[in-house]
Amino acid sequence: MAGRCYTELRKPDRAKRLLTNALSRYNESLVRENTLYLSWLAEDYVQLGDIEHAADIAVRMAALAARTNSARTDTRLRHIAKQLTRYKGTPSVTDFFDVYQAAANVPLPRQAE
Repeated sequence: MAGRCYTELRKPDRAKRLLTNALSRYNESLVRENTLYLSWLAEDYVQLGDIEHAADIAVRMAALAARTNSARTDTRLRHIAKQLTRYKGTPSVTDFFDVYQAAANVPLPRQAE
């Protein structure tokens, strides 16, 4: 929870360490919770400017989100997609949007005009 709070406070270095540690110990059968924590970790990497890593984590998140029936994970997935939209030319981000469209059943964010 502290990692999530640091993400919201835009302190990604602190959040990244806490979320990575929590995810390494989290039960993999808790798909919804893993999806949510991966979303905050992906957001931290966006905040840090490490788009490749953010997209890689977002791919894992999208694949897990497809296995849940959760409005909250769908909301977080849309949030991450919106953050990554401006980087669509990056191969790893393209990979994310492929998984996002195939697995998530949520609309694509519109690109800023």
